Amino acid sequence: MTNTKPAEPTQIDKFKSAARELETDQSEEAFDRALKKIARPNSREAADRRAVDEAKTARAKKIAKAPPKDDKPKKAAT
Repeated sequence: MTNTKPAEPTQIDKFKSAARELETDQSEEAFDRALKKIARPNSREAADRRAVDEAKTARAKKIAKAPPKDDKPKKAAT
């Protein structure tokens, strides 16, 4: 007589089960909504990402508003 334990569900099986419980479908938007229900982002990383994105946006706006540079070197008065 062999003593076999019932197979423990794998991580992917647990994920699939959670997805079924949340009634997900195959669309990426539905997946993202469901994922947000079961997984929380690291708030520090999210804040850092937002800060970088805001800095890039501010720099792009500053560059867009700047007057064009004159590429020709100026001559010195003699």
